[in-house]
Amino acid sequence: MPRVIDCDLPDTVGRAYDEACHVELMKLPMASAVMISRALEASLKDIDPATRSIADGLKRMKEKGVLPDEFTAWSNELRVLRNEAAHPSEREVLGTDVSEALDFLQAVLELLYHFRPKFQRFKARRGAP
Repeated sequence: MPRVIDCDLPDTVGRAYDEACHVELMKLPMASAVMISRALEASLKDIDPATRSIADGLKRMKEKGVLPDEFTAWSNELRVLRNEAAHPSEREVLGTDVSEALDFLQAVLELLYHFRPKFQRFKARRGAP
């Protein structure tokens, strides 16, 4: 079943997310894991262009309070999954892991591109700092 994300994503993030979803449907978990990570990295660089890597971007987002601790932990696991997929190892990348990783990625993207801006607009309307 095709995935649907209910927010506008920057082109680089959206293309990587769409491809991750497409290769998940094709049952190519290693390729999907790499594209999941690419979408995550693209989103981190979109939010903070000085980001040099996923680990650096996650650290920056946590320090700025952009990503709550649990979302930071989810994102770090997406980084680990990508490393397992991109580098030869004995660890197998399972379709179930990729499916759940896409769920986590979607939650992170919705937080960054839907709920966070929505909350900022809400606060601005109410005159909150």
